[in-house]
Amino acid sequence: MIDLNSASKEELMEIPGVGPTLADNIIRFREEHGEISDADDLREVSGISESTIEEIRSAMGESKEEEGDFESGESGESEESEEW
Repeated sequence: MIDLNSASKEELMEIPGVGPTLADNIIRFREEHGEISDADDLREVSGISESTIEEIRSAMGESKEEEGDFESGESGESEESEEW
């Protein structure tokens, strides 16, 4: 696993989709904004794509939690009560 807060340019470049320019941008981002808590923080990094964020997430050992999986405040009605 890679730690984005301490990884060198060379270590970052081992991640698929991360070249020298993007590695520099990630390092600059963490120097300017402080600790990176998860891959989603990188959305603000210049030149990063959604697919590269997913590659970084994988390299960090994170799993993406889908939003809305655990919705609260539902009425409790089951799908069986729907009219067909």
